[in-house]
Amino acid sequence: MRRNIIRPGAIAAMAALVLALLSIGSSHADNFTPGGDSFYVSDETGFPFNSPTLLGTVSKFKASNGSFQGVLITAAVGGTATSGYPGGFCFTPNGVVVNPGSQPQLVVANQNICDGNGEIKAFDEATGAFKSTLVASTDPNAPSAPFGILLYQGKLLVADEGPGGPPPGQIDVFDATTPPATFSGHLDTTGYANAKFFHPFGMVLGPDGDLYVATRSFTVGVPGDVIRFDLTTGKFDRVFVSGSGCSCNLDRK
Repeated sequence: MRRNIIRPGAIAAMAALVLALLSIGSSHADNFTPGGDSFYVSDETGFPFNSPTLLGTVSKFKASNGSFQGVLITAAVGGTATSGYPGGFCFTPNGVVVNPGSQPQLVVANQNICDGNGEIKAFDEATGAFKSTLVASTDPNAPSAPFGILLYQGKLLVADEGPGGPPPGQIDVFDATTPPATFSGHLDTTGYANAKFFHPFGMVLGPDGDLYVATRSFTVGVPGDVIRFDLTTGKFDRVFVSGSGCSCNLDRK
């Protein structure tokens, strides 16, 4: 059974990680004119807070000054119809990245907390119209609780936090060259001392080409870390920031 992953203590951390994700993939020049860049924010709770009509949205902002340009994807477009959820649609997006090309798309991780596993969907960047499902919630390799997502060299990387305790989460890797995306494995955490407490939450691609992943433990006394993966091998490289070493915990409960 899936857990409800909306926790008040995690909202601030969620916002910080969304901003980190924006720096590596959630902004895109949608009209290729000076000052025309936009960035997109996936909002799990909608605005205003707990509004039954806007619960779960992806909004568009102007990159040059941060001005709000509108809600691009509503719960009715991005979510699953259900009578048991406020507003009648279940849409809890927690990651968004632009897939550029002749017809740019927004790739959105929907945690889908009211209806089984998470899912990854693609939407038209200009209109917000639904385009395709890259990873369906019914896929046997669908992420349990997806947060950060990245597109890298034709691959879709998904930070799957997991069920919130044993077993650990994982970084799912899918071939995203053609929809639907095809599962190709997980990044290897072998060598990470806290691998059994690995619950990835957000990730960025560094200028060195390595993947930096924020993880938390869901275990009292075991701080979270920021760890690095070598994407050429798909393996754990080293702990980049140690939660215990910095005495900063990095795992807000």
